[in-house]
Formats: sequence, structure tokens, C-alpha cells
Amino acid sequence: MASAERLLKLTACPKCGSRKIAPARGFEAVAEPMSGGPHPPPIKVSIGQCEKCGAEFPTIESRKKYLLAPAAELEKVRKAMERLKSENEAMNFRMKEIVAREEELQSSIEKVRSEGEVKILERRYEVLTENVSYLRSEKERLERLASVLSLAAPLAPSSSNRYRTKT
Repeated sequence: MASAERLLKLTACPKCGSRKIAPARGFEAVAEPMSGGPHPPPIKVSIGQCEKCGAEFPTIESRKKYLLAPAAELEKVRKAMERLKSENEAMNFRMKEIVAREEELQSSIEKVRSEGEVKILERRYEVLTENVSYLRSEKERLERLASVLSLAAPLAPSSSNRYRTKT
């Protein structure tokens, strides 16, 4: 607030010419941007009140500051900006290429990963198929053995009559 009061004291009252001005209220005004350019910073405007006569009038607290430079230096800056803009465009193009290449590599990695998973699943299928065929042949062998044993069991003498039924 001290800087606002200091700036306001530099302004003179338009009615009486007094430099004793108290800030009454303030706001920010925004200027229109130049075509294609960035938005300029807002300008701080206060309504000052003269302590002597009581008149109210606008005062500008902050303004754009301009730097005066020789034409040759401005030309150097303009060329440097053009060079930097072209470098920026080239970097943006390279960045897009890098992003596209990264996406290609990610899809390749996913494809290789899925192909690897497919190969693992195919190998598991082969192992399971071998196990199933082994278990089927073992089942057939055990069924034949059970039928041979069931045919041979009545011929063999039994030591216990507990499970035999009388006919």
C-alpha cells in the first residue's frame, strides 16, 4: 500500500493542483491484446481523492514500461527470436517423432510379450495333452488289470468268508 500511496502522491489534483491524494478505491483494467500477441499485463487504476478539495479522479498506478534500443540491436534480437522459433519448431517435430517411435516400440513390446505368452500357453497345452493321453492309457491298463483280477478272484481260495454270501 505504501507504493500505491507514493505513486498517488506524485499525481496532482486536476482541480486544485494539490499533490496530497488519498487512494479511495482501485481496480485492474485489461488492455486488448495485439493480434497474435500475448495478453498485456493488467493496468492498475485507482480512484484518488484530493485531501484538500475532495475531488475524485482516476490515477494509474502501474503502466507498461518500454525500453529504448538501437535499431541494430533490435534487429539482432528479432533474428535471434526467429532462430529460436525455428529451433523450437524443429524440436517440437523431433519430439513428435520420438513420441511416435515410443508408441511403436510399446506396441512391439506388447506384441512380443503376447507372442511369448502364446508360446508358453501352447507348450502347456502340449504338456497337458501328453498327460491326458498318459492318464487315458493308464486308465485302460488299470481297467484291464481290474477285469483280469475280477475274473481270477472267484477261482482263488478265500481265507475269510466274511464277504461271501451264502447261496
